[in-house]
Amino acid sequence: FLVYAIARIFCGMGVGGLSVVLFVWNAEMIGEEGRSSLLVSFGCFSAAGVLALSPISYTISQWRQVLLALFICGLPFSCLYFLLESPKWLAGPGHSPDQAHAVLSIIAAGNGNIAPSPFVPGEESLVEGMEVSSKSRSSLQQLLCDVRVAYRFRVMCLAWFALSLGYYGVSMNASNVGTSIHSSNAFMAAVEF
Repeated sequence: FLVYAIARIFCGMGVGGLSVVLFVWNAEMIGEEGRSSLLVSFGCFSAAGVLALSPISYTISQWRQVLLALFICGLPFSCLYFLLESPKWLAGPGHSPDQAHAVLSIIAAGNGNIAPSPFVPGEESLVEGMEVSSKSRSSLQQLLCDVRVAYRFRVMCLAWFALSLGYYGVSMNASNVGTSIHSSNAFMAAVEF
């Protein structure tokens, strides 16, 4: 059980980190006009995954075999390793502006837009301006000490905690709804849509 618990902790950290990175990466790639659709689809696909779990766990009764089946279902996502880097990441310190321009050109072509002009040394860029301001005050210091930002951060943490508590509290209580755990889990996932 200890090995399973440790593996689940690492899996949870990976899924949590991956979901944040993927959302930001997708938001950068599709542009402003598609972000609302991205947010809706992100939630819908998450609910669809929970909904798909019910027939899988009903069909396969051993938990190790269920985990193996879910692992096999997740294997196609290993191709995420080969996606383009984020242009913001490539425009940051330690990277070449030419790399960021190349990725931006690919994204622009995919969106049907004209590629941006290449970065000209000597011109001030948004990233350089951000670097100067970040040197004067660290992100963590600004997050915790700036009154306006710290208030919003605390409100968001409280909201996320309350939403997660409600969501996972209802999910963990699926077996007490009155029907089988598989049908109640499927019903709760369908409600989430």
